[in-house]
Amino acid sequence: MYSYKFYGLITVSIFLSLPMAYASVDMKTNVPNPQIEKCRSQAQPKLDSGITATMREGAMDYSKCLEATILNLAEHIYPNEQQKKAKAEIAQQLGELSRATVGFYWKLQNENQWCGSSCGTMWHVTPYAPYHAILEKMIQDMLATEQLYAVPK
Repeated sequence: MYSYKFYGLITVSIFLSLPMAYASVDMKTNVPNPQIEKCRSQAQPKLDSGITATMREGAMDYSKCLEATILNLAEHIYPNEQQKKAKAEIAQQLGELSRATVGFYWKLQNENQWCGSSCGTMWHVTPYAPYHAILEKMIQDMLATEQLYAVPK
């Protein structure tokens, strides 16, 4: 018989893989989003390692790549005179969002009353998934806004 922890590991693996797989594809056209796909493909080897510390590093790498993508897209959205200020504000907001989102899910998944001394190290990776979903949505929204309002060259 398989143990509870084994099923938990499978559940965590699915939880981490599915959002990234779906977010990298535009659901309307079923075409991969190249910005998100690039970040995903860079982080995926670490996320697939099965070693918690390496997986957590992969999750942080994915966060940083998505954040950098958002800041790069801001260069195309805001005019030159607003660009520097907008990028600084967005960078600050992303830091606050990361601390709030990852912090909330860390406490929920690792510091609840039912885990005793530990819920297991695999739960050290999962708090990043909701933050990634938000960043992926932000990228999709920025690209959609650019497509909607940008003047063709």
